[in-house]
Amino acid sequence: MFANAEAQGRLGLPAGGLAEGKSLRTLLGAEHPVLRLVDAVWGAGSEVHDVPVEIGRQGSAGRLLVSVSALGQGANPPGLLIVLRDLEPVQELERALDYSGRLARLGGLISGIGHQLRGPLNAISLKLELLGNDVTERRPIERRLASIREDIRRLEKSLSAMMRFIRPEQLKLEPVGLDGLLQELVGEIAHPGIEVACTFDPAAGGIQADRGLLVEAFRSIINNAVEAMPEGGRLSVRSEAIDGERVEVSIADQGKGIRPENLPRIFDLYFSTKEGGTGLGLPMALRAIDLHGGTLRVEPAPGRGTVVTVALPSAGPPHGLARAAQPS
Repeated sequence: MFANAEAQGRLGLPAGGLAEGKSLRTLLGAEHPVLRLVDAVWGAGSEVHDVPVEIGRQGSAGRLLVSVSALGQGANPPGLLIVLRDLEPVQELERALDYSGRLARLGGLISGIGHQLRGPLNAISLKLELLGNDVTERRPIERRLASIREDIRRLEKSLSAMMRFIRPEQLKLEPVGLDGLLQELVGEIAHPGIEVACTFDPAAGGIQADRGLLVEAFRSIINNAVEAMPEGGRLSVRSEAIDGERVEVSIADQGKGIRPENLPRIFDLYFSTKEGGTGLGLPMALRAIDLHGGTLRVEPAPGRGTVVTVALPSAGPPHGLARAAQPS
C-alpha cells in the first residue's frame, strides 16, 4: 500500500509511487527474508517485534530489526504495518565508544609504566652524582655500582612490560579450541586443595585467536583465582555460546573477594594487594582480550569469591582488532 523513501531504498523497491498497490511477493520475491517473516506473522495471526533479518539486494547488504503488527483489530485485519530499523548508526556509536574506552585503558596502562620508569631514573641520576663524589674522594664504589645496576634492571623490567603491551597487536590468528585451552590450563594447577569444576558448552568450541596471547591471559586469571584460595576451595570454569556471535568464559573462585576500595584499581599496572605480586597479571590479560575485540569483566563478592567473565568473538577475524591496534 505504501512505503516511505527509506524503505524503498533499503528493500530495493521502485520509487515514484510505482510500488504502491503491488504485493510484496511480486516486488521482493517469495524467498525474500522480510516476506518470509511477513508470511509467518500473517499465517499465525500474531505480531513480532525487533526480529533481526539479513537483507541483500544488488550488492548492498545489511542487518535490520523488523517488527510486524496488524493494522486494525480482529481475526482478519485489512493489512500489516512493517517497520524496519537499521542499527548501523547505533552500532557505529557503540564502536566509537568502545574504541574510546580501549584508548583510555591503554593510556592508563602506559601512564603506569611511565610512573615506574620515573622512579629508577631519578634514583640513577642521584646515585651517579654520589658516585662521582665517591670517585673524587677515592671511596669504594662497588656498592654504589651494584645499586645502579639494580635500578637499571628495574628499568629493563618496566620497558619489557611496556613492549609486551605495545607489540601484541601483531596477532598470529589461528583456530583455537577454547575448551581444550582451558582444560590444559586447569591441568597445570598444582594446589592439592583446589577442586576444579568445568562446564563447557559444545557450541562454544572454536574461535579465531592468537593462542599464545590467550594462554597468557587465561593463565593469569586462573592463577589469581587459585591464589585467592590459599586454604583450598572450588574453582569453577564455564564456557557458553551467546547469540551465535560470542563465547563467554567465566572463572569463579571461593576466595575472600576484592575489597570495594580496590576494585577501581585492579587493572592499574603494578597495582597488587598480594605480597610479592607484580601487578601485571590482570592488566596484561585485559590488554590481550582487548586486542581480540573482547571484554573482561570482574564481579567481586567479598567473602564469597570473585567471578571473572571474558567474552570473545566466536568466529571470524576478531571484531575491532584493527582499532584496538591503532594506538600502539
